[in-house]
Amino acid sequence: MLRRGEDPADAGPHVQWREDPVQPSTDPRFANPRNEIWLDFTTDRNGVGVAASVVRWPVCQKTAGSVVLHVHTSTEPGQAGMAGARLACVNVDFSAG
Repeated sequence: MLRRGEDPADAGPHVQWREDPVQPSTDPRFANPRNEIWLDFTTDRNGVGVAASVVRWPVCQKTAGSVVLHVHTSTEPGQAGMAGARLACVNVDFSAG
């Protein structure tokens, strides 16, 4: 199921290996780079940036259909996983891997 839409918010919630029963997830036990897929990067003055993320759990096509780029992120309790504005969304077919 690929999530489609003009608005990056159409991508839906963050994918979590251990799903937080409270959404949106702000608990650092769930909203962290080991339980979600985070691509943290900074671009150079030309706008070029590179990031990679490896998780040790399967990404299910039923729950993941896109990659969303956010401005910043937080890791503090009550703010964990709360990223800034959604800047862009790219549909990804995770079943192809």
